[in-house]
Amino acid sequence: MRLAPCVLLPAAVAAAKASLGNLYIHNEQVSGGQPVLSLKADAARLVIASRLGLDQYHSLQGQDDKSLQTIDRLAGSSSFLSSQDLSVALILSTVGQEDVPFSLSDSAHVQTIQIKDSPDFQSSEKLFKHLAQQSGIDNLDHVQQSTVSSYTGPAFRIAADSEALASAFKVLTSQYHTVLVLNVPKDTSKNTYGSYDADVKSHQKRQFKEAPLITEATKTASHLKATLTPDASSNKTYNQTGPLRGILPGCFPSLSTCQSMTRNCTGHGSCVLKHTDRDAGDLGGKCYSCACQDDVRTNANGGKKTTRWGGPACQKKDIVMPFWLISSFSVFLVFLVSWGVGLLYTMGSQELPSVIGAGVSGPVRK
Repeated sequence: MRLAPCVLLPAAVAAAKASLGNLYIHNEQVSGGQPVLSLKADAARLVIASRLGLDQYHSLQGQDDKSLQTIDRLAGSSSFLSSQDLSVALILSTVGQEDVPFSLSDSAHVQTIQIKDSPDFQSSEKLFKHLAQQSGIDNLDHVQQSTVSSYTGPAFRIAADSEALASAFKVLTSQYHTVLVLNVPKDTSKNTYGSYDADVKSHQKRQFKEAPLITEATKTASHLKATLTPDASSNKTYNQTGPLRGILPGCFPSLSTCQSMTRNCTGHGSCVLKHTDRDAGDLGGKCYSCACQDDVRTNANGGKKTTRWGGPACQKKDIVMPFWLISSFSVFLVFLVSWGVGLLYTMGSQELPSVIGAGVSGPVRK
């Protein structure tokens, strides 16, 4: 028995609609008229982690170039603010698309991202709890009645219906700079958000044992998360043990890209916003580059030695002054020796005076 196309088509449409979720990013800097973007579930997780400042627990491994560009555009700068700045809140909801509050779906300051093959509420709640643990929150007992936040991280809330979602969204937008709303379908599915580091304690221990390239200059900027990096095997530029190879660009589109590709400026500086192209819009046009810092060491005799760094990743020693000193001294020494040899040659070719010449002349013929 073969089913008619008129029966299969509505069923396929209903199944596709049931597996579709949305991620809303509310930010006052987002201008109106933004197109609706589409991402896979693991890419949407990376955007959420970056916005929450938890990107050290998540990896870009397996993402294609198009997804990486979209993630860079949507990552924003919230994750790179000080950890003391409570600037981001996340709401998890299962409200149907037809019941999404008007202020959320049609706001001029909301960027909408459709999540293809969205996981169900159970998987989303599991990710929600892991994100809370990564931000320092262990107790989420009252997360459906009130907002739960840590002292040094983002805030979390679960909204079970449209009224709770509208109320939570209204309150959080008045208190937080950025509000993320993860709206997932109620239907059960086997889709997941991909693999990530869910064990916070083991991650911290591993980070301590690995002893990455951290200097006194980079310890002061430890809140700048530079571990959201692509697969190291796909590009030698991301190899964390060998030297940086290839030609690095002088401008990176985001702070995370600058830190990952330059290994946080190889520990000899920090990534800063060099300039912004205002014509490129609110989600792009940023140029991040390395600002190198001098290394000053104190010798045993009390003297100080300064090492200057240069290059797009501060990976090259600046030897301009030693080069000019050595080259200038070498040129001066060559000139001095040449002048001395020429002076001796000129003196040897001169005729002796007549008085001295008479004393050295031969015998007179008789």
